[in-house]
Amino acid sequence: MDIRKKIEEAGIDNCMFLVPMRPLNVVFGCIAFTSDSDPEVIVPAKICEDKYTVKDNYKITLKSLYERFGQEHYYVSDLENLIDEGTIEFFVKS
Repeated sequence: MDIRKKIEEAGIDNCMFLVPMRPLNVVFGCIAFTSDSDPEVIVPAKICEDKYTVKDNYKITLKSLYERFGQEHYYVSDLENLIDEGTIEFFVKS
């Protein structure tokens, strides 16, 4: 799967993902971390280009739509493999 091509064809704002993420634990209102003891939850996510851009074909950041979850950075090839094996689901809004 050429995820970059599909994202560019659909438009970044039209792409949605279902991604397994762990919730953020916040301490003192300013330190956030995840814990391996927390179960992964499937959450909807969108592409965030604050750090990496899709056109660079290096990494893609998926940011959860739920505030209690953060974001994950994926190498493009790793994201394609996770989609192909069904760990992450990719959708295009119609």
